[in-house]
Amino acid sequence: MNLKLKRVWLLEFKEFCKTKLGETSADVMNHLLNLEIDSHNMNVIKNTINDRDAVGINDRSEKRENYMIKSGYLYPAKFQEL
Repeated sequence: MNLKLKRVWLLEFKEFCKTKLGETSADVMNHLLNLEIDSHNMNVIKNTINDRDAVGINDRSEKRENYMIKSGYLYPAKFQEL
């Protein structure tokens, strides 16, 4: 639940920063949010590696997609490798 809420919060806050902040503030916040998004995605991966509820690798991949954010510095180049 925590990862799902954080995902929503990060996406909404990133959009807010793009639309409501000045250029310099939006640029700085974009860098900070990209780092936070990458950290969030790594936590999702870490938390689903030993997921006992998932039977196979495909089940884990589908679960991860519900929580991961398609943004950040690792997206798109390294996103699929994760």
